[in-house]
Amino acid sequence: MTVDKIILGYWSTKGLGSTSRQMIIYAGVPLVSKIYRLIPKLENNSLTYDGSEWHEKDKIILKKKNSLINLPYLQFREGGKEIIIAQSITCLSFLGKKFNMFGENSKEELACNQLLQETVDLRNIVTRFAYTHFENENDELTEASTVFNQAFEHSNVGKLQKFEHWLSSKSNEETKLFLIGNNISSPDFNLFDTLELYYEFLKHYKFAKKYKL
Repeated sequence: MTVDKIILGYWSTKGLGSTSRQMIIYAGVPLVSKIYRLIPKLENNSLTYDGSEWHEKDKIILKKKNSLINLPYLQFREGGKEIIIAQSITCLSFLGKKFNMFGENSKEELACNQLLQETVDLRNIVTRFAYTHFENENDELTEASTVFNQAFEHSNVGKLQKFEHWLSSKSNEETKLFLIGNNISSPDFNLFDTLELYYEFLKHYKFAKKYKL
């Protein structure tokens, strides 16, 4: 059963809505991107964000239809019924299965679930840093080095090494263009989106020289 369009609601940042948007566009389904302004504010030397455009308007309405509503969310009609799905991982899993991007059998689906969670762990390292307000530049640079080590360390500590081992363990008969099988899947999208964040992180904090970026 097909859908005419999918509404994706998220903040006015790239954030957790980016991967779902990419998947919808890649699948060729019309996308309506509902953007809610997220305005940063520095109060008492603490960084906060004003999200009243979401919290005081659409969230109140949508919560009556889905009490678990959060950003990002998907909203569409299928079979004459309105469907609203919340939580970023649930959205990615749903879209993957909906668009045949979640493995071709139970073994590949299990791999998708594991890899998707692993991409989330990788993403959380850099996003926690990105949303932290530091008192001074030294503290920021120290924490940036910690993020770098957590992601890129090559002594079975770094998160990216897990993906390197995953790909190297695939048999010679399998393609290495994608994480699973010969077709793109949800974790591929989320890994790409996350690596884009790290690319900018490496350049900004001058770690890029080690990787010749």
